[in-house]
Amino acid sequence: MKIKSFITCIIVLCTSYLHAQKSVDISERKVTMSTGEHTGYTLTIQDADDDEVKDMLENWLEEKNKKADLTETGKNEWMINDYLTPGLSDKPIDIYFLIEEENNDTKVTAFYDLGDVYVSSETQPSKHEDAKSFLRNFAYRAEKTKIQQRLAEVEESLNKVESERTNLEKSGKELNEDLTDCQETIEKAKNELIQNAKDQEAKKQEIANQQKALDDIKKELQSYETY
Repeated sequence: MKIKSFITCIIVLCTSYLHAQKSVDISERKVTMSTGEHTGYTLTIQDADDDEVKDMLENWLEEKNKKADLTETGKNEWMINDYLTPGLSDKPIDIYFLIEEENNDTKVTAFYDLGDVYVSSETQPSKHEDAKSFLRNFAYRAEKTKIQQRLAEVEESLNKVESERTNLEKSGKELNEDLTDCQETIEKAKNELIQNAKDQEAKKQEIANQQKALDDIKKELQSYETY
């Protein structure tokens, strides 16, 4: 019953995430970073610290471009050099990322440096949606990574419960075997008690016979007492 309840809880936990993709809110904001004040695109990754988000970002970028390598360019700031992003530019560009942890969440702001201008809805309106789409795709990857982590945790918990169940089954089998052995031992002891009682009666009769023989010999000896 305990295992069944645990599995039910796990199913409820997992199915609570099996809805449509979470909406991703991306906003523009002007921020002072290592190259000055520029407009960037910001989103928030929930329930993840800055180190986790940086790792997820780096892995995602490397999957898209094997040569991708984040370089630290300032406090909470990282840059990827000469990164090819179709839609934003036909040529490789530099992308800066501010990764700022806030409570249990992390805010990511991306700055797209085209060389002579940074992408924004004002400077490059035709690239505005592509800039948001790039960051939105990362948000989906981050959410996927978190779900995979939860899945791994649930699988580990389930494996642990299954292992405990296997141990209980093994223990139950051993107890049944012990009980069978005990029942056989008890049955054997009962039979031995019955035989012991019979043996005692036989010994009593044997003692009585020996006592009679002894008494007869004593009487016979008395007839020769004066000699």
